[in-house]
Amino acid sequence: MTAVRMFAVASLVLSVAYWLLAGRLSGDEISLGICGGVLAALWAVALSRTADIRFRFEWKAVVTVLEAVATVPAAAARVTCLLVRSGRHRPRGSVVQQPFEHARDHSAAEATRRSAVLLGISLAPDRFALLHDGDRLTVHRLAAGPPGGDERWPN
Repeated sequence: MTAVRMFAVASLVLSVAYWLLAGRLSGDEISLGICGGVLAALWAVALSRTADIRFRFEWKAVVTVLEAVATVPAAAARVTCLLVRSGRHRPRGSVVQQPFEHARDHSAAEATRRSAVLLGISLAPDRFALLHDGDRLTVHRLAAGPPGGDERWPN
């Protein structure tokens, strides 16, 4: 993807994300979304030129993050029910180890995969990735349930 195309896509995505989070669309919100999107895209392009870790766009990573975002309301409902049922006692949750293929190469595709998996796991309110050590991933979960996915794309 050329730098101009990457900048345009980043500006558009960031502007639309701002408008969705703002909750209403007015002239001020539109201009602020465009300015913020352009500035954030400029920052992203500048960082992509100097960063030690580079990322590469991959559809599986996008799908993983979108699935994580889509499961946030259900996870929030589970946490709410768990907190209501537990009353005055705080739920402790559990810490589980799950296999996670680290892939020792330092390619942009592997960096993107690892970051998308960690973001997807940590985005929901009922779980959080604590430690990524070698080919193991330590995850804290409030609600019970086995870890899902495979070693390359756990969830």
